[in-house]
Amino acid sequence: MFTAQGTTSIVTTTVRVVGAVETRIDIKDAGTTLAEVRLMLGRVLLHVHGAVAVKHVAAIWQDAGFHRDRLAPAVADPQRGALIDGCQVGTVARIGCDAPARCDLIPRTAKLPRHIRIQIGPLVWQVMDRAAYDSTRAAWDHAETLVP
Repeated sequence: MFTAQGTTSIVTTTVRVVGAVETRIDIKDAGTTLAEVRLMLGRVLLHVHGAVAVKHVAAIWQDAGFHRDRLAPAVADPQRGALIDGCQVGTVARIGCDAPARCDLIPRTAKLPRHIRIQIGPLVWQVMDRAAYDSTRAAWDHAETLVP
């Protein structure tokens, strides 16, 4: 048997949002500081624990709105760059209220249109158009209203 001395970690997980996505929000322990928000964005499920963390993520999405009007209203080909069905990978990452965060407008490349890149800890969002930003931002705003 081999005894390894190495380690593994998740460096980043990327969520690409194209167009208006269906959203669903469930909350456990609503109205308390221990609230757990489960946010379904299309086929991506996020769990955010604690009111402070939910408010932190919502604030970062609000800040990213600075770049919103520089995005296309909708990406012409929403399947461009999409993953093949059945190739989903689950990732668990803790995002606390002190997770480093940034948002940038990324210029168009040969493979991707201009988009907003939002990074909160190890989670990276690629927001490809205004419809994607608006639907995802609305979900975070709603989640923020559910916690104290």
